[in-house]
Amino acid sequence: PALQVALSVGLYRVEAENFIERQDGVFSNVSLLQLEGVEATAKYSGIPGLELSTGYTFLHSENLTPGAPVRDLQYRPEHKLTLSASYKFEGGLSVHADYLWVAGSKAISGGGGGGGGDGGGESIVTEVSDLDPYQVVNLGFAQQITGTTVQIFGHVDNVFDENYAESFG
Repeated sequence: PALQVALSVGLYRVEAENFIERQDGVFSNVSLLQLEGVEATAKYSGIPGLELSTGYTFLHSENLTPGAPVRDLQYRPEHKLTLSASYKFEGGLSVHADYLWVAGSKAISGGGGGGGGDGGGESIVTEVSDLDPYQVVNLGFAQQITGTTVQIFGHVDNVFDENYAESFG
């Protein structure tokens, strides 16, 4: 079979004004924020029944609001890596495995660091914390019932019971 590979790379930059987000259970207005980074993905399907893919994202996020008490933006990981593999056997059984690695997220407690903006005045930031990096493995299967459109499937998330936080608290 012919080698089937697809590669993509995307660069992006977003500048947003009056961005409303939830921080510490309260909606807050970030007057000006900037997100910039790169996303790269690769897919391989050169072996019948097998599909492999990987992706990496680097994100730099910053609160550009004048007078903001911090420049960090929370819950936006700086690094994210994904690996995925699936195989479909003859007879309708397919298996799937995913790996996810995330690092570089921050949590902001207190007023959330929104600062400024039209909706809330200055926020008081009490602490900026680094969230621990984490890795998660997920596994799944599906079995097509012959002669029907029915599938039986199962999925186990976080196979190794990784203790992780996507957000603080």
